[in-house]
Amino acid sequence: MKAIQHTAQVTLVVEHGRLHTKHSDIVDALMKEWFSSNPVIMFQYPEGDWDRVPWPMEKKHRPMLASCLYDKREMGVIPYVPSVILPDGSEFFIEAELKDSVPNETQP
Repeated sequence: MKAIQHTAQVTLVVEHGRLHTKHSDIVDALMKEWFSSNPVIMFQYPEGDWDRVPWPMEKKHRPMLASCLYDKREMGVIPYVPSVILPDGSEFFIEAELKDSVPNETQP
C-alpha cells in the first residue's frame, strides 16, 4: 500500500489576537464565497457556548485548536493535511494534539 502524499500546506494567521484560517487555504467553494477575509477559528463547547482560539496560545488552548482544525479538515473546508503552520512558524500536528488531550483511562 502506497503512503499518502501531503502536498497542501495550511498556515494560520493572527488578527486581533485570535487565530484565523487564511482565506487562500479554504478549499470549499461555498465557504470561500461566504468569507471575504480570513475566517476566525471558532470552538464550540459541549454546553453550546462558542470561543475563539487566542494567540499567543497557551497549552490549554491546544486541544481546542486541534478539535477545530480536525472538524474543518473533515468537513472539507481546509485541505486534508496532518499538520498546520502556526503564526510563529512551528508545526502543529492535529492528530497528535487530539491524542494528547484524551485522558488515558488505563492509568491510575
